[in-house]
Amino acid sequence: MYVVPENLRLRPARMEDAGAVFELKCQNAILLTGQTDESMEDMLKDWEDPEVSLESDLRVVENLQGEIIGFAEFFPQKPPVTMWLDIYVRRDYESSGISEVMAEWIEGRAHETIDQAPAGARVALRAYTYQEDERYYQPLLERIGLQRIRHSYRMKIDLDTPPRVPVIPAGFTIRNAISNQDERNVRMAVRESFKDHFGHVERDFDEDFQQWMHYWQDYDPSLWWLAFSGDELAGICLCEPKFADDDSMGWVGTLGVKREYRKHGLGRALLLTAFHEMYQRGKKGVGLGVDASSLTGAVALYEQAGMYVAQRFDLYEKELRAGVDMTTHELETAG
Repeated sequence: MYVVPENLRLRPARMEDAGAVFELKCQNAILLTGQTDESMEDMLKDWEDPEVSLESDLRVVENLQGEIIGFAEFFPQKPPVTMWLDIYVRRDYESSGISEVMAEWIEGRAHETIDQAPAGARVALRAYTYQEDERYYQPLLERIGLQRIRHSYRMKIDLDTPPRVPVIPAGFTIRNAISNQDERNVRMAVRESFKDHFGHVERDFDEDFQQWMHYWQDYDPSLWWLAFSGDELAGICLCEPKFADDDSMGWVGTLGVKREYRKHGLGRALLLTAFHEMYQRGKKGVGLGVDASSLTGAVALYEQAGMYVAQRFDLYEKELRAGVDMTTHELETAG
């Protein structure tokens, strides 16, 4: 059992801590990659998520001067068959032992939450790290029993020249979303298309929709593209006008095509439609995140559209309870 050092204090996070925590997270990202990958608005959406409790799920560490030098977050999915952790420590406190204290707190929260998972289901604790973080975070995760199982990419296209003109496949139409009309239908299409995404877990629609709309509450409908086959929504491309605080780069938040409409070039058409609009808006590039071993071959699609890998992240996991894996980890086969 780890003990909090006498010169430090571990306590629940409060909203007034947000600025200091954001600064700590940005310092970590800049040291490792030279850029931030989150805005204050992004972080506050996490903190204000209806399924997150500051009292129960977030911890900060203060030194004797009242400075926040550490932060830990615990995010269980619903149902909690996959639980997520993240830990940040100011570089001059790396050897203080507080990282292990926060990790122990998170694992304790995870074990408290296991009973909320369906009986007989496998439960795992997961975390992502920057590929570059070989000195601190990766060794910490390995010390507490997590193992690297997978990678993901942040991919990018530079828009120095006009992107390729999108070609809409025969039989399909693409239009922008209509506010207060399309949202539920879009979410259903996202859920359907992401059944083949590694780690996907089925959950109650109404709970899922409420949480999803929390993150998309201020979306720009002119940056949501919906592809239809007749009256059936076949695919979606949901974009944001910037990445973190970088107004020069657009962001593809979600790109998905339902199973029965794949292999027609629809995903490529949606993606190039987004690139074309971002170029018209003066963006210097567009980025997105993708599973490096995408079950549907998304990486190849993005490369064919002119994107390249700009950043790699490593996924770590620790099994907390053996059982039936409720998450997607391979494509379903017919018959």
